[in-house]
Amino acid sequence: MKKNDLKIPTIIDNFSSAIWFCMDACWMSGFDTIATVFAALTVAIHLLLFRTSQRTVAGKLAAVATNAWVLANVCWMLGDIYALPLDIEKFIFLGIGAVCIITVAAIDMRAMRGIRGFRL
Repeated sequence: MKKNDLKIPTIIDNFSSAIWFCMDACWMSGFDTIATVFAALTVAIHLLLFRTSQRTVAGKLAAVATNAWVLANVCWMLGDIYALPLDIEKFIFLGIGAVCIITVAAIDMRAMRGIRGFRL
């Protein structure tokens, strides 16, 4: 892997963090329509992050864990804003994320860096 290959995922990761923060900030501030737009952007960008993640099993599982966390957050937000019954979906995504985190930890602890919030 070339040195430049690491720059694009890092830029996307930082941008996705900012968009995710904007989504939550708009949700908490009552800007529901803008929060919904940011939710769509957050999911789209995190799917792109999955594509640029490490090409190992642990790397892909770390990306799945982060995407599951994003989707659980989006389900929670949409359920709250639009009174949608998304509790089951929210917990399914949280469960998928938890299983992926445990599996990544068992396979390759270094890949935990690919999961949002686990900066070892």
